[in-house]
Amino acid sequence: MRLQDLALFAIDQLAGSRGQGTLLTPASYALMQTAQPGSPSGLDWGVQPSIAGRQGPVLVHGGSDGNWLAWVVLFPAQNSGVIAIANAAEDMGADKASMGLLGGLFAELAPAASPAAK
Repeated sequence: MRLQDLALFAIDQLAGSRGQGTLLTPASYALMQTAQPGSPSGLDWGVQPSIAGRQGPVLVHGGSDGNWLAWVVLFPAQNSGVIAIANAAEDMGADKASMGLLGGLFAELAPAASPAAK
């Protein structure tokens, strides 16, 4: 998918978390963004109470095709998020580099998590 389309999808997912998405039904957004029984994931979103010491809920999706690595991290309660793309795969260190970059950005996107959520 084009980066622009990934960004539009992420924006729509944030809108969907508030009942204002345009691509899916409200029930579909809820299903995608809610951890399923026995799993920490919704329908392809990792659903976390916090990330890197930042308040959630947090929706996380990442993947690689062996040449590129992409991460989408959304903070629905703050209506914010970030997309990180690297033109390298895990074996080239893209995962460590992108996680280091993302961790630094999270403080701009969400308040600190309460001690219980960390």
